[in-house]
Amino acid sequence: MALQDIVDFIMPLRGKRLAAVTHSRPDGDAAGSVWGLCGILRAIGVGADAVNLAPIPESLRFLRIPELDRIHPEPDWPDQYDALAVLDCGEWPRLDPVNQVAADKLPAMTIDHHATSAGVGGAIWIDPAASSAGEMVVRLARVAGWTIPRGAAQALWAAIVTDTGRFSYENTSVAALEAAKECVRRGADPATAAAQLYQSIGRGELVLRRRVMERIEFLRDGRLATSWLSRDDFREAGIDAGVAQGLGDILRSVEGVEAALFLYEMTGAAGEAPARVKVSVRTRTPHDATALTARFGGGGHLRAAGCALDPPLDAARKKAVAAATELWFPEPRP
Repeated sequence: MALQDIVDFIMPLRGKRLAAVTHSRPDGDAAGSVWGLCGILRAIGVGADAVNLAPIPESLRFLRIPELDRIHPEPDWPDQYDALAVLDCGEWPRLDPVNQVAADKLPAMTIDHHATSAGVGGAIWIDPAASSAGEMVVRLARVAGWTIPRGAAQALWAAIVTDTGRFSYENTSVAALEAAKECVRRGADPATAAAQLYQSIGRGELVLRRRVMERIEFLRDGRLATSWLSRDDFREAGIDAGVAQGLGDILRSVEGVEAALFLYEMTGAAGEAPARVKVSVRTRTPHDATALTARFGGGGHLRAAGCALDPPLDAARKKAVAAATELWFPEPRP
């Protein structure tokens, strides 16, 4: 019924305008599902725009569909639209303040797969069993009988492949693979996507990866790993903190690591203290990443979740490590 609620929300919007938004600092699923949905809706006569998708990591820019993108920093931008779609995000604090204004003013719908989400708006479809919001958009198109244009298919493929860890995570289900298959059938090019997403690392990102590895600290007999990046690290590398979202996977990939905490300062204007410290949590069985992030108002998935803590970075790291130790490793291994 929740899926049908989304269809019923969209159908009266033909000939009208819809703004699609996602959480701040979009990752592959966030940007891919927004671009994918907008491409599909444009094909059925809804004036859908991908709004305020910024900053976009360099690796995702090949997916961008220029005619769909709109940046609306001004607070009255919702007056240009008739409805709002929120994807890969069902938590009010994860929306940028300028998008929160839209969520407060416009009829809204939510498509999300985070178990911790409550949803935004009157039409809410949350499916924690789905691998990604991208998978859900493919399913929506299939149920509604809508065509997936080629550009939208490429964006949705990227959404699925990134949130399943190239089909290696536990969320790689039959439904995820069927959605990916549908994207390829509709024109997605997996080789092009792989080259851009995983085989085109910029020099600045390479510098950051090296620093993350140099700073790894192993605790609790190597079962807990931590590392960090400062705002200065990003500034010296010449890239935005948005690129940091996947760096926590480096820590989890180490043999024997059961849980990983990667912390980084949000970038900002020179001379200003960072407003928040982001904590990216990655786990292996049997640890639930959301059990930790929920303590600090965050959320996410079983094996990948996040939250934000107050600065300074060192104090935030000590707080996160203490919580992880208490939750998962209260005693050293015998």
